[in-house]
Amino acid sequence: MKAILEWLKNVETMNGAQISQLSLPVISKENIVFLAASFIVSILFVLFLFMATYIFLGDHTEDNQKYNLKGFLLRIPSLLAIILLILIPINFIAQYPMFLILALFMISAIYLSPAIIFIEKTSSLESVLKSVKKTYGFKFSIFMNILTIYSLYQIIVWLVSLLITESSVGFSLIDGFFFAFFVVSIGRNIGAFYKIAQEIPQST
Repeated sequence: MKAILEWLKNVETMNGAQISQLSLPVISKENIVFLAASFIVSILFVLFLFMATYIFLGDHTEDNQKYNLKGFLLRIPSLLAIILLILIPINFIAQYPMFLILALFMISAIYLSPAIIFIEKTSSLESVLKSVKKTYGFKFSIFMNILTIYSLYQIIVWLVSLLITESSVGFSLIDGFFFAFFVVSIGRNIGAFYKIAQEIPQST
């Protein structure tokens, strides 16, 4: 696991050309378990983000009785399709600095997809297409919101790192708390932007 962590750390400091020449680390059983666990945790965090969107929408509707756990679970297949088929490829693109801005604008375009799935009960593909249309004219506003929330999270973590050693358990707990807060903030932000988009007349 140490070897793969060092390899990932090296990748973060390299550009695209250097990454293409970097050999893969030796894959052991421990590495496979680590990668699988990291992948599962990432999926759970995104689902947690979507749940925050679902709760926000339930809190801001008159008929909030239909926003229950069963309703969320029924939408999980469509949400997982968005994660596996769209968000993971975008995340891969974002690893290259030259494509980072493009990746963020792609996320801005599909930003409303979870809310559309919850409210309009559409498929993952249809929700993405509708999101692209609904975000017309304010994709940059979404982009700036994402950037602002993420920057605040990074600044807070940086300030904490000045007071507590990053390798300490205390720092990990504080970082985990603020990362969870960041995830919830993005989830609620998706719901808020969906409400805004509904009030804007859509061109046909």
